[in-house]
Amino acid sequence: MRIVPQRHINAYKQITIPLNLALLTCYLPPILTRSVPLTKPARKKKKKRKRTLLSDKKT
Repeated sequence: MRIVPQRHINAYKQITIPLNLALLTCYLPPILTRSVPLTKPARKKKKKRKRTLLSDKKT
């Protein structure tokens, strides 16, 4: 096992932490914005579609 110098560990932390934060900030808001608004309109659309299908069947 090679002993990794402390400089490399610090550099690694400095690189990875901002990247992780950037990834979280990039990916989390779209997921939240997609999951919250899409569920509500999707349900409404499904209900409307069901009504149209029922009306088509009746006629």
